[in-house]
Amino acid sequence: MHHPERGEIITGWLFKMLLTVAVLAFIAYEVISIGVTTVALDDNAREVARAARDAYRSDQSVEAATEAAVAVADLHDAEVVALEDEGDDLVITLQRQAPTLLTHRIGPLEDLTVASVTTRVAWQS
Repeated sequence: MHHPERGEIITGWLFKMLLTVAVLAFIAYEVISIGVTTVALDDNAREVARAARDAYRSDQSVEAATEAAVAVADLHDAEVVALEDEGDDLVITLQRQAPTLLTHRIGPLEDLTVASVTTRVAWQS
């Protein structure tokens, strides 16, 4: 009767442990990537809103504000989804795809990788 040698047991255990760590690290990367993208996009949205507000104050033109918003959003690889005049406030919504390795390629999970942030800034202040 042949008994597994101690080296084979340790090697098998080590392989399973490394595989588990690799899978957990991959999942953590995907989740952290989405979270970091959302937080960064929130900061970017504030910057885009300020640029749009400043352009509006200079030209008194919603078109100039929109152009400024799009230009600043492009610098941050973000897309201006909506720019709305709500009385005294400008409301801007930005979107950006999180740089995931696999999640954005899986149909049902794809929407999870698109960060969307809405921010509001006063036209006049």
